[in-house]
Amino acid sequence: MSRRRWTAGVAAAAAVAAACTVAVVETRGSADRTRPVAQASTPSASPSPASPEPPVSYRLRITKEYQAPSYDSSPAAGVVSLSTFGMKVRQSTLIRKMKSKPREGTDGDDIMHTLRDYLYDTPYLLAAEGWSGIRPDFLLRDVGYDVGVLRRAPVLMVWWERLPWNKGIEPGAHKVGHLIVAYGYDRAKGTVTVFDPSPDTGGTHTLPATTLARILQPGGLCYIYRQ
Repeated sequence: MSRRRWTAGVAAAAAVAAACTVAVVETRGSADRTRPVAQASTPSASPSPASPEPPVSYRLRITKEYQAPSYDSSPAAGVVSLSTFGMKVRQSTLIRKMKSKPREGTDGDDIMHTLRDYLYDTPYLLAAEGWSGIRPDFLLRDVGYDVGVLRRAPVLMVWWERLPWNKGIEPGAHKVGHLIVAYGYDRAKGTVTVFDPSPDTGGTHTLPATTLARILQPGGLCYIYRQ
C-alpha cells in the first residue's frame, strides 16, 4: 500500500516540448495539505487524426515491479514504464534520481524530470492531459495510441482511495496520490489494464475507462508521443 499523499497539479505541454508538473508526494495519515502546483491552461498534445489506428485491443509485456518498503509508488511505476522502452532500470536508481525519501515521499517535478531525462535521447516525449474530468473516450484513445501504436506504457496519476481494489481499506483516506501504469486496453469492452505497484492490493487490474477517468488526478494522464 502506498504511504504517500500526492496532490495533483499538472502543467500540460505544448505540442512540441511537453512538460509535466505535479505536486509533492506527502505522507498518508497527515493533515490534508492539498497544494496544486500548476493547473493546465494550454491544450495537450493528443495524437493527431493522422496517427495510425491502434488495434482493437492490445497488452504489452512489462517488468512488474512492486514498490520498495518505506517508499512510495513513483520509482516502481517508473521502472515499469521505462521497461517498455527497453530500459532496465533499478528501482533503487530511480529512488535516488527522483530524490525519494521514506517520510517525505517524492516531489512530482522530480518524478517527471527523471522520466524525461531517460527519454532525452529517444524520439519520445511526455505530455499531459491537463484538464479535470477527462472524457473516458479520450482516455481510451490516448492509452490505445501509446500502448497499441507506440507499444509504450504511460504512467497514470490517480487517487489511491478511489481505486476499486482499495475501496474501504482506509475509510478516512482523502486525496491520497498514487502512480499506476497503463499497459493494456480493449476498445470493444471499453477497458484499460493497469499495473499497480502497491505490494498489498496491487498487481494487474482491468477496469472500465469510465471508472479510470473518474479516479484520475487533474492532468493525471502523462502519455507518450513520438516526435
